[in-house]
Amino acid sequence: MRILVLFSLIFFCFNCSTEPKSSTVEPKEISTLAQWLAIDFKDRPPLEETPFADTPLSKAEANRAMEELIDDYQKTFDASYGNQWTRRVLELGNLQMPFYYKRFGTPPSDGSALYISLHGGGGTTADVNDQQYNNQKNLYDQTMLGLEGIIEQFEPQNMVTYFENQLIIAEVHARAGNTTQALTALNQVRTWLNNGGQLNANFSGETYLYAPFIAADFENGGIENQDNISAQKALLREIIEERYVSGFGMHISFNDARRLRKADSDISVPFVMKNNSSTQRAERLPYAYDELNSNENAPEDPGIFQKTPVNQ
Repeated sequence: MRILVLFSLIFFCFNCSTEPKSSTVEPKEISTLAQWLAIDFKDRPPLEETPFADTPLSKAEANRAMEELIDDYQKTFDASYGNQWTRRVLELGNLQMPFYYKRFGTPPSDGSALYISLHGGGGTTADVNDQQYNNQKNLYDQTMLGLEGIIEQFEPQNMVTYFENQLIIAEVHARAGNTTQALTALNQVRTWLNNGGQLNANFSGETYLYAPFIAADFENGGIENQDNISAQKALLREIIEERYVSGFGMHISFNDARRLRKADSDISVPFVMKNNSSTQRAERLPYAYDELNSNENAPEDPGIFQKTPVNQ
């Protein structure tokens, strides 16, 4: 908790303006406050003990006094904790606590997210504590450096997308036997991908190769039909696979795994279980406890393994 408070204060005060506020109000109380502010911070008597502390102020006078105090606090705080921040050691009286920070990636326009990692300690030797502290410095390097793609921490979460709409159109036409229309919709997605669609600025300089499919690719022996299934099934399989790949980080693959298993398991992307001994697969998202506890009309939670009616 102490770390959180100190970090919050530092970020708050470093973002405060230190420019003096202009005002035409010059009440006598301010001159007394100015004398108090002119004293070195370490030598000042408590403000509440000064003769002017109980003097009533008008609204304008109170605003001016508040501006003077905030400005002084900002300067004092910067002078005290700015040095601690530079040395990366927080101090409280005779106590000292080192801290460490790293910046990853390019911050967005509204600033970077702050993550605080705390290591265990207490009841052990200084060497063990120091080892745990140093371990935390690089504990998340690979994780943070790897967050550059479509589910990178600052990337918007896809909800409704161009590629999903086009792939829905492609699947509908493929199921209806309209190969030409299905290929048109599928290739529109590939053209979009070939122009950098779905990629963020971290990969804008890369070279892409998404050549359009032709009908022969799905005939027996074609590049998308090496197992000699029907051309219609091969086309549907490619559309479902593209939904799985392009929908990474979304709900698409979860929905497809449930809806395709009954009649189209031969074209669905395998639902691999992390634990080979598992016999149940998640069928739905759990109901929130807050909703169940506060909403008297909420239905009974059937559990995540109960199939939804449409996916029976």
